Amino acid sequence: MEEGIFILTEDRAGEYRFRFQLRNGQILGSSEGYASKAGCRRGVESVRRNASKADIVEEGYGRCPKFELFSDRSGKFRFRLLASNGEAILASDAYSDVKQAEEACRKVQYLAISSPVEDHSV
Repeated sequence: MEEGIFILTEDRAGEYRFRFQLRNGQILGSSEGYASKAGCRRGVESVRRNASKADIVEEGYGRCPKFELFSDRSGKFRFRLLASNGEAILASDAYSDVKQAEEACRKVQYLAISSPVEDHSV
């Protein structure tokens, strides 16, 4: 059975970020930077609240919360999780085909709500 985990980090500029990954190290998505650790933790909670009720849709379609699938300039597929207010709260790396991106969305939907947080910030 797969398990997920949120990893909190702090970059050299002092911004906090999190990534959501499987225990095997596969990264499913990352956040943007937050000015405070508390803000970053609120971002994790927003992913937990929104992921399980988000539909998986093509870019520009559907109501928030949603996983928005899109193709980047190189033809790879990505997703971003948009919260109920439309704000992007998680963004994926590139996948070679849309089915891989959809499967990653389903993993986030299923695993995020019960996944622990590890604080790797300084």
